[in-house]
Amino acid sequence: MKKDFLSHNTLIAQLLNTPYQKPLSHKDIAMIMGDLIVSQSTLSRKAHIEKKEVIISTKNTKYQEILRSVFHASIISQILETFLYGINVFEINWERRDGLLVPSLVGRDFQEFKFNNEGKLVFLGNGGEEEIPPFKVVYGIYNQSFRVPYGESTLRHLYFSVNIKNAGLEFWIRFLEKFGEPWAIAKTDDDPQSLAYEVSNMLNGSTAVIDKEEEIELIQPSAKSDFKDLIQYCDSQITRFILGGNLTGEVKEGSLAAAQAHNEIRSEIALSDERILCYVCNRVIGFFKELNGIKEEITFSLFNEDEPKLELANRDKTIYEMGFQPTQEYIEKTYNIKTTALSIKEQELSAETPTKKGEKDFKPFKNALNTPLIPFKLPLNKNLSLDEIDSFTENLKLKDLDLQSLLENAKSFEEVMDSLEKSLQGEDLEIAEALLSEAIMNAQIYGAING
Repeated sequence: MKKDFLSHNTLIAQLLNTPYQKPLSHKDIAMIMGDLIVSQSTLSRKAHIEKKEVIISTKNTKYQEILRSVFHASIISQILETFLYGINVFEINWERRDGLLVPSLVGRDFQEFKFNNEGKLVFLGNGGEEEIPPFKVVYGIYNQSFRVPYGESTLRHLYFSVNIKNAGLEFWIRFLEKFGEPWAIAKTDDDPQSLAYEVSNMLNGSTAVIDKEEEIELIQPSAKSDFKDLIQYCDSQITRFILGGNLTGEVKEGSLAAAQAHNEIRSEIALSDERILCYVCNRVIGFFKELNGIKEEITFSLFNEDEPKLELANRDKTIYEMGFQPTQEYIEKTYNIKTTALSIKEQELSAETPTKKGEKDFKPFKNALNTPLIPFKLPLNKNLSLDEIDSFTENLKLKDLDLQSLLENAKSFEEVMDSLEKSLQGEDLEIAEALLSEAIMNAQIYGAING
């Protein structure tokens, strides 16, 4: 009896017959990808990477132009869909151009490939396994493990939600079709069939003539259904799984902290997609170098102009002020900018350039790039003596101000700062800042070297 009852319930039958563990057919994939929420969330996830600029790091402009044409927007978009299938396979076709073998990527159906017993990818063609020639195929895998050797397929995870959502939507439409219109209820003590005929004509646009004792009333159904909530729940789960959250999909309420947490999660998810993209593209570049006998270093990377590397820039600035100058190659590769090295004379002129009303640009470290910061005549690779640092601090006297005495007798940091500001003005304050910076740096270096 229970089995017969369930067979007549469309939604429950759909729930019980969901073949989640079975391989997805092309029809299933088309059904999932055709869902508006899935499509929208997928585009949003890929856009986080697609907005970045492709960087081909090589000194040879010819190689740059060729590889930029290989990794065009369409191919990058296809590679970024690896998370949908688990494994994403691309066939490489080679053509000779300007004396070089140039690759061309073509996306293939991942279900046409499998790993053999040796762990090598083979092609399933003509009813059997065919070995793939070298340099012919490249693939990316999303979250591969011993449990999922073909990667974690997002489509398989979404199948249940999308299928139930469609079943709920169909049930909701049928429910509205049957019960969404007002009901016409007539009351009579005479012939009910005649009155029913009159009511039917009235609902079809005709008129109805009834006796005074008869009554017709239109009643709007008031029963509520949870199928609308079910659809919204499925949409929310789809958005959460693809984007790591649904704050952008359902902007009802939230806070700045929630938005920041959501963006951090999205950035981490996008980083995993970016790593797959860089792996696939650098793999193709490796084939390109090997087939053409190129020994020069060539790498594929992405740069986002909308997200400047402020933290990295501040770190490099601190290292520069410590007396260590990064190389021109590092700056160009890290920040994706073209630089020109300044001569020593140009550096000196730049240091003397006035800033405000004739004031010179003050550097916190005196001659930071010309002489060591340590006032002791010892290189960094030798141990510094703590007594030497104490001696430097004790003998550090500025005009009539005894710094050591001030530090020992002051009750708070604010008291020290007030005393310095009252005792030192103008050039004396600049000199004090430079000397104190050297003292602090010496103490930090001593601590780093001696643990």
